[in-house]
Amino acid sequence: MVRKEMKTRLLIVIGIVASVGLLLFVPNIRASESFHGTSSFENIPSGISRHVDYEKIPWGEIDTKNRAALFTKNMIPRSMVQAGEQFFVVQKVDFSDDNFAANSTFSAVVGYAFEKGDHMIHFPKGENVTDAEHEEFGEAHRKLINEFYQNSEFAKSFEFKVNSEKPFLVKSTFMLPESGKYTHQFYKKLKNSPAVSASSMGGTTVVEKFSKAIGENNICKNDNLRILIKHDYSNVVCVDRQTAWKLIGRGWGL
Repeated sequence: MVRKEMKTRLLIVIGIVASVGLLLFVPNIRASESFHGTSSFENIPSGISRHVDYEKIPWGEIDTKNRAALFTKNMIPRSMVQAGEQFFVVQKVDFSDDNFAANSTFSAVVGYAFEKGDHMIHFPKGENVTDAEHEEFGEAHRKLINEFYQNSEFAKSFEFKVNSEKPFLVKSTFMLPESGKYTHQFYKKLKNSPAVSASSMGGTTVVEKFSKAIGENNICKNDNLRILIKHDYSNVVCVDRQTAWKLIGRGWGL
């Protein structure tokens, strides 16, 4: 009788352990591949990794001319986004031009980062620019692309096993809580390399609200009107050229 009770208890314990194991495994079934991401969007302390959902998309299914692009929920490309609203970042994961051996497989990291303000290092211009200034710019730019994503307030990174001859796209969620001008970076690198192998940096405009006269593609519905962003990024409107000049003269527009 005692043996029978011990056997029953053992079977119950095994069942509980198996159930817990299954629950831990289920979240990773939703995606064909898992990655680690560190994100300030969800108030995760810097340096802590966790599993983050994403969608892996076949190469060529979404038309992205650049290395990465922002899209609305309806998958319409966007150059300007609204604060607090969720959008998507679609990135190309392509190492086909990186001089790897045919069909080689390796661990790579692809990610993006946003930081409020203009953090770009601008190319020196003018007739009297020296070689030393060009060299200084080059060194500062290399340092920026290798460190920007590590220091940015809003950043996510994705780790994949990549085949050099099989590029694909990754779609992940994106949101910025405050309006303003941001510097963005989309990058790729080998997992164990301190240097970014490719980086695309630029500006992203985030506004509090859009006028109803603006379509989902950031273009005025009336072709005769133009977009004007208020100086504090609180509003974006569609106005005619004459009105635009008046508002800009009053300090209303950027």
